Amino acid sequence: MVFWMSAELMHDCSHDYWKIQCEIEPRINKLIKECTLGKYVKWYFIVMILNEKGPPYKERVRRSLKDMDLEFRLKVAHHDFIEADYNGKKKLMLQSILRSLDLMAKWKDIKVEERETIRKLIEEEYRDILNL
Repeated sequence: MVFWMSAELMHDCSHDYWKIQCEIEPRINKLIKECTLGKYVKWYFIVMILNEKGPPYKERVRRSLKDMDLEFRLKVAHHDFIEADYNGKKKLMLQSILRSLDLMAKWKDIKVEERETIRKLIEEEYRDILNL
């Protein structure tokens, strides 16, 4: 399984987001290298951090059986991101990533055990930030 992270965001969020992305994406990839989510090979996570002046993008959850990938475009509140300290911003990203795991429940070919294994790996790795 390969995890890929990107964003649609306002300029005032970009510096902190890219710093977080450069930290989180390789760590999660290392954690889930041997994990599976059904027969899917790629897990795309695109966070949207947009204020009222940004484009009115909607959240999207989809999969491609042809390419065997999962795509999640999920929102994080712009105000919450701007107001949070660095670890708070990282927590918002991680919570959204974990939310994408919950949203996978709609597909029966992804087992609960597979999702829970990945959730536990991420939660353990980021225990201090997620306040677990």
